[in-house]
Amino acid sequence: MDLNRTEMVLGKEFLNHIRKKSVIVFGIGGVGGAAVEALCRLGLEKITFVDRDIVEASNVNRQIIATKDTMGKDKVQAMRERLLSINPTGEFTPLQVNVTKDWVDHFDFRPYDAILDCIDTVSGKLALYEGARRDQVYLLSSMGTGNKLDPTKLVHTTIEKTKHDPLARVIRRECRKRNLNNIEVIYSTELPTYGDGKKLQTPGSTPFVPPSAGILMASILCRKWYEKIDSLVK
Repeated sequence: MDLNRTEMVLGKEFLNHIRKKSVIVFGIGGVGGAAVEALCRLGLEKITFVDRDIVEASNVNRQIIATKDTMGKDKVQAMRERLLSINPTGEFTPLQVNVTKDWVDHFDFRPYDAILDCIDTVSGKLALYEGARRDQVYLLSSMGTGNKLDPTKLVHTTIEKTKHDPLARVIRRECRKRNLNNIEVIYSTELPTYGDGKKLQTPGSTPFVPPSAGILMASILCRKWYEKIDSLVK
């Protein structure tokens, strides 16, 4: 895999350093799929991705793995095939499971350098937060990206500082109950837009905000590693 252009920005030493970093990404929809591909193109060779769903027609407007050729496929298998087409020597591990508290309670996160949470269920997110704290692994979580148009309104902060996000509102409350603080999140400060002025039970989405959130998550992870190794060199 030719990383010459990336090396011009980050340097050969850094790319060699992160090549064997191991990341697990939960949810490979609009947000998670873009995050996984960005990490692959950055040069990571050990990525695990978790999703229980199949590719559907409603995914095409925002999900990087959704094409006419992947319709009906398990998302994790479609993602693995895509990553191998980018880097044939990568160790890309698909896990097709439903993320529940019981599953997380029995899963060991310690082999991973980071966890990216891109799922949309409150119970699953809270379980991942608790699992990350238990095993002392860095976690970055995505809040809602539905009904948003402007990717420049995405912000990296902690759960306590979020606003204008219905999912984050629930997460904040549940985190307080569990004494889970300073969870790092990506969320949008933009007020939601509803076509025809109608708020529906299923959130709408665009090609802009979910993938941008995923790329931002990958960028934050990259920069955290870069700052750490840069400080060690200095």
